[in-house]
Amino acid sequence: CIRDRVSTAPSGSSALLQFGVVQPDVILLELDMAGEEGWQTLERIRELSTVPVICLCGEESPDVQIRSLVAGADYCLIKPFGHTQTDAAITAGNQNNTAS
Repeated sequence: CIRDRVSTAPSGSSALLQFGVVQPDVILLELDMAGEEGWQTLERIRELSTVPVICLCGEESPDVQIRSLVAGADYCLIKPFGHTQTDAAITAGNQNNTAS
């Protein structure tokens, strides 16, 4: 069940610092951070946990979607996207996480 609270972080490094404390049900991760920070954050999350990760990306390239899935994302949303897509990705991520 998704908790009724949201935590935000201004960077990948601050998100990782919060990660162990917050223990999120799902992570929405912006990949379009400076340099490779979004990708490095995804890799580190995968080293630490199986929590569902939904990547957010501004590049509508199949290569980015494939890279995110291979790196461990459960889903990749391409901007712009709506609330319905976000809700569906979170639901799917949680179902996959409870099934494993």
